Amino acid sequence: MPIYEYYCSKCKCEFEALVRNRDEEKSVQCPHCHSGEVMRMMSCFSTAPATGSSASACGPRSSAGGFK
Repeated sequence: MPIYEYYCSKCKCEFEALVRNRDEEKSVQCPHCHSGEVMRMMSCFSTAPATGSSASACGPRSSAGGFK
């Protein structure tokens, strides 16, 4: 069950929510203001190079296909 990051358009809060399926995603609300005006954000990730050195930090988030 994936945990997604969301952004609330009303109070500008970022939060995480456990979403089991697409139908459940339609009912996600901001935990701070209880608004349903939320957008799922693209989560950043990093991978370690094959040499074993540490990976660099994530860059800033950007818009992609309606996601923040």
